[in-house]
Amino acid sequence: MKTVLCALIWAITVHAQAEERGERYQPTSTRCPSAPMLDTPSSNNGDGSSGLPPARAAGNAANSGLPNNGFPPPARLDAHGQKLAGPPEPSRPRVEQRQCAKSCEAGYTMVMDDRHQQWCQRIKPKAISMSVPVELKPAGIDAPFQLNRDGKNKHKLDPAKLAPWQGRVVVQVVGSDDKPLVGQAVKLVQTVEDDSGGHPERKHKGQRPLAVLFLEKAALAVNKQGEITTPLVTDAQGQIKLFFSAPEFAGVHRLKAECAQSTCGTAEETVMVKVPDLAEYEPAEGTAQLVGGTNEKHEQRHYLTKQSIKNLEVMIKAMNKSGWKPVGVNDAALPWGGLFDISGNWRPSHFDHGAGTAVDLRTANIELGTKSQVYDSQCNSQDANALSNQLPSTKILWHDGPPHDIEHFHVYLLGTAPNGTPKKSCQDAGGWMKKADEKAKAKADKEGKKETKG
Repeated sequence: MKTVLCALIWAITVHAQAEERGERYQPTSTRCPSAPMLDTPSSNNGDGSSGLPPARAAGNAANSGLPNNGFPPPARLDAHGQKLAGPPEPSRPRVEQRQCAKSCEAGYTMVMDDRHQQWCQRIKPKAISMSVPVELKPAGIDAPFQLNRDGKNKHKLDPAKLAPWQGRVVVQVVGSDDKPLVGQAVKLVQTVEDDSGGHPERKHKGQRPLAVLFLEKAALAVNKQGEITTPLVTDAQGQIKLFFSAPEFAGVHRLKAECAQSTCGTAEETVMVKVPDLAEYEPAEGTAQLVGGTNEKHEQRHYLTKQSIKNLEVMIKAMNKSGWKPVGVNDAALPWGGLFDISGNWRPSHFDHGAGTAVDLRTANIELGTKSQVYDSQCNSQDANALSNQLPSTKILWHDGPPHDIEHFHVYLLGTAPNGTPKKSCQDAGGWMKKADEKAKAKADKEGKKETKG
């Protein structure tokens, strides 16, 4: 009795521990619907009979049997007096088995212990995998995106219409039964490779922006280490379906996924955030030269699309003819494009230099008349030989000078902003053409007075 009691206590304790761990539990039987017992020749009807009526012989001339006499017909003999084989017996209906199948909840599988007792054991994760978009454009390229100077830019998501900087991320967990594992918690971390995208880490300050990850339409919370703090759990297909919304800055983004509570390995993938096919502009000797400031945060900043380079070369050739030689070519785009933070603080500036379609041309130490001649040829002149006929889409923004700005030509080589918005016309922000006209008039008046005196 004492042995039985101890065994019972042990069994209860083990079962309680198993339930507390959630590792296993006893399977539950499915309901077994009652089925009527089908009669067979071997079944008993309670009266000793088989449950089937005896065979009835059909009376005919061949066997001389009486019709419907209730007894088996006499044996049939062949020509040698041997008994012929009887007709085949009719098929017997099968008895339906009444076994109840036991079942487990989702996330568990049926196992049997050494004592042949069935248990539902939790399916452990076996492997994790992840699919990501290989390459995306930086936010704000080829589609509208609101850039704020404080760097607090809000990403929005429409799953039915993804922006050029958005793509799908799918994390998949497979269990020990090689099937998709439901309800598995996953840890996801995002990092950005130092110096990638043309942003030297040593010359930047502040925290580099990460991509924004969405679950459906909700942005996921993330800490400073790049770890997603919003709980992530696999669905009925063993998947976590997310959306990756790239930041405004180009770079190499890495995602690392692993099971939160169990070992299932790790899945690491890379997303390249960049403007494709940019090339470094290399001016022909004597026609132009690359220039920059004294404290540049980005060494590589003269990258453009191939068509933009062709348009720039046409413009420089025309500028050289007007006496502007060599042309100082300042900032264009970074090697992978994206937002050009001229101060190295990860905040928007140089707004129109992200797509490799714009360039700044230095105007310092160039005669006002020469600058106005180039601007007029591109923006106002109706002459057949005007620069505007060679570059019909190109537009110039002639920046104001101190104290408001630094005077220079900002040239939209393809006539569009990075988000694809067309520039309808040139802009003389400093009123330089008026100043040039006034200066030319004053010069003409002065020369006229000299001629009068002469």
